[in-house]
Amino acid sequence: MTKIKKIISVLFIILSATVFIGCHTTMNPDYLYIHVNQTIRLQTSLTGELNWSSDNENVAIVDDDGVVTGINIGLATITAQTGKQVSKVIISVEAEKPEVALLLSGKQNLLVNESTTLVATLTNTTTNSPIYWETSNEGVATIDSNGVVYGIAPGLVTITASTYQEKTLTKQWIILVSNIEGDSEIVNNEIENKTYEVVGEIDLTTINNTITTIVNNVMPSIVGVSNYQYRNSAPGFPSILQLESVGTGFIINREKINDTEYRYYVLTNYHVVQDRIELRIFFGDHEDEIRAEYPVQANAKADLAVITFVSSKELNPLTFAATDSTNAGDFVIAIGNPTGYDFFRSVTFGMISCPERNLAGETSLFVQHDAAINPGNSGGPLFDLDGHVIGVNTIKIIDTDVENIGFAIALKTINEFISGLANYPKN
Repeated sequence: MTKIKKIISVLFIILSATVFIGCHTTMNPDYLYIHVNQTIRLQTSLTGELNWSSDNENVAIVDDDGVVTGINIGLATITAQTGKQVSKVIISVEAEKPEVALLLSGKQNLLVNESTTLVATLTNTTTNSPIYWETSNEGVATIDSNGVVYGIAPGLVTITASTYQEKTLTKQWIILVSNIEGDSEIVNNEIENKTYEVVGEIDLTTINNTITTIVNNVMPSIVGVSNYQYRNSAPGFPSILQLESVGTGFIINREKINDTEYRYYVLTNYHVVQDRIELRIFFGDHEDEIRAEYPVQANAKADLAVITFVSSKELNPLTFAATDSTNAGDFVIAIGNPTGYDFFRSVTFGMISCPERNLAGETSLFVQHDAAINPGNSGGPLFDLDGHVIGVNTIKIIDTDVENIGFAIALKTINEFISGLANYPKN
């Protein structure tokens, strides 16, 4: 934990936490008390250039500006000298003062129209101070001044508690609001039995931080795939090359061509590149698009394709999870370009409903999940909470009575497809 040093400016008189040191005099016999790792700034009425020193630097040190820092428990005499004028003060360094901490406890799953109370506790202090509560989304859950959370609609919400104890302290608590009891059971199971290891208590706040880290690490390796085709601009006029559709892809391997360029291999859906005249790789700006080569590997039945492009950008290939490593209830992250590049690299979160699902008329094996995907997400990766790819998003069920039933091509199908590619990541 990073130590936060408090700097207190004092005169050398024991009056209202200040002390004055005069010329040719020994300091007031009363000590100045500080804690290990605490810092104070001493001032004196002496004029001229001051030389500061400590007679015991194992206990306390002082810099050229008179800033004293406690190092270990004990006594040290701090001296300020200019010419023949000398002033001294005794510093008593005591054990490090424990930092005040704000802790939260309570439920992390809640049903719609249900309420629960979060408890805020201050440690290492006898001073009571008011707790202020805030919700990140009142459409999902509200919270009152007593820490009572009320579920409004399904979703994840972050509750923030804050108080002031010499400095502002804040603590966040994530709650999943759901419609059915089963969702709560899945979340509880996930919190208690998640297969990856973390130090300390596993909670939804930890999972949130894990997701943020994963997204930051993998985002540069996820690209847009632009499909350009010829279209008639008007009767009697020649066809022009136009952007017909967009999808998502992600880097699975790279080869160094020379000192400045790499060849990248991108996995996506076949239907994303189908009927193309020209393919381009999108990084967030159409002016920065890179022309891609035609698929080096494609399978319409599996709905998978690998395309390549050459660039001087340094991008890391994503890694695949081990086959059969997914389970119903595992949390997942989907990243893609829903409805096009206006929502480039959008991130959604959900859980696996079924790790292996066969669909009528499809030869691929699918992972069923409820992370939101839409047209434009096709070809994008589905991640586990280790940051490994567990599928390629491709299909969602659209119906007025259906919500969040999406499918990603499973690793078994992906492995079979890329096994025929000379340069691919073997699992």
